[in-house]
Amino acid sequence: MNIQLTRRSFLRAAAATLGLGALSACAAPAGAPASGDAGAAMETVEIAWYEWGDVLDKDIADRSIADFQAENPHIQVRLEQAPGQYYDKLQAALAGGTAADIINNQTWLWQSFSAKGVYQPLDELQARDSYDTPFPDAWDSVYETQTRFRGELYGIPWNMNSMVIFYSKKPFDNMGLDYPTDDWTYEDFVQLTINLTGEVDGQQQFGYQTNSSYERLACWMRLNGDKEWDQEIEPKEALWDTPAIMDFINFQLYACINEFGVSPTPAMMEGGNNQIDSGNVAMKMEGPWFFPKMACREWSCTEEAMAENYVPFGVAQLPKASNGTRAHMVFGHVLLMNSRTEHPDETWEFLKFAGGEGAQQYVAQSGRQPVTPDFNERLWKPSTIEKWGLENPQPLIDAFESGILHLAGEVDDRYITAEAYGPARDRMVAGDADAFEVVPELNAKIQSLLDEYWASQG
Repeated sequence: MNIQLTRRSFLRAAAATLGLGALSACAAPAGAPASGDAGAAMETVEIAWYEWGDVLDKDIADRSIADFQAENPHIQVRLEQAPGQYYDKLQAALAGGTAADIINNQTWLWQSFSAKGVYQPLDELQARDSYDTPFPDAWDSVYETQTRFRGELYGIPWNMNSMVIFYSKKPFDNMGLDYPTDDWTYEDFVQLTINLTGEVDGQQQFGYQTNSSYERLACWMRLNGDKEWDQEIEPKEALWDTPAIMDFINFQLYACINEFGVSPTPAMMEGGNNQIDSGNVAMKMEGPWFFPKMACREWSCTEEAMAENYVPFGVAQLPKASNGTRAHMVFGHVLLMNSRTEHPDETWEFLKFAGGEGAQQYVAQSGRQPVTPDFNERLWKPSTIEKWGLENPQPLIDAFESGILHLAGEVDDRYITAEAYGPARDRMVAGDADAFEVVPELNAKIQSLLDEYWASQG
């Protein structure tokens, strides 16, 4: 999802939510009965869940709600879906006081809402119930930055997905080349993109389909351990002009398209052509949400479409940098409690259910990754092998060991993209200038945005 946020809309959104923190003080405190006396505690109540609008999200939600209500007949959950403009509609509902009790946000975009008091901290409820199911120690470094903000817990993990290299087998077979494995290097990767590019039976074949959005670029920027910020949560210093970072940016946004010609241009990909799921592109970095595209060339997959369009594919971890390190984007969605809910206890009960096996089984069956290593091994991995024909899904699990988040805070990637990164990216992709010319100026612009924000905080 590509969300554009201008300086004006950024400031307007901040102003619109500024009063919500004060209003949230009127809500019943989390963990207390919302209304009535103890005798009324089991009366039927209705809570609302704000979710994404596609068919897959509805299927997961409907099945989860049905099971939850069977266990908790006094709690009815009403699903509210937004088929488009998800965050705009959420903002309007929050400003109007009509937002749902449970709200789904991407793991890097909820923090700005929490800074305004929109979401309820969950630490007391978690401690009260000793609830730790969706917070595995093995993935603590990933979850710390994506469920907590300014020292408090807000998000219950709903799905968490890694991004790895997807490869279409046919282009490799055409060139007589081995498929990538988890021990490959960055040099191997670059050389493969070149070796896989050429004409095959009168059709142009490309070695790689690059990603240009910042949240998909950050893992390449950090491949050798460098970081484009002093810290990814509420950074104060931009470090995009670090030499190694500029080199990685240059290949992904400029050289692979305009110098080596191993990636199709945006114009070449119009109409769904020259993409990895069209069969003539060898590699692309993607996450498990992409399974339907490889299987059916559609986001909504049917057995008939799969039989006609299936692209044999595999996955591998990102290559290692020369120093042996690597990084993977690992992010997903969290469910949050509206701080103005009138039913905090009932909302909390559903949040706990959502992070447990009862709901996570449906997340796993959809192809998206559930929220613990155990759920991935027991629920997701067998289902993925059977449903999507992916012989070895393990790289998607192993990628969590080097998982990163790109950026979170009130200055988020929407704002950075609209005000600085987007125009700079477009220049590089179009071939107007390479990263070594563009990024120093970009870094200075980003730094000015950070300085402006922190100056406004007093």
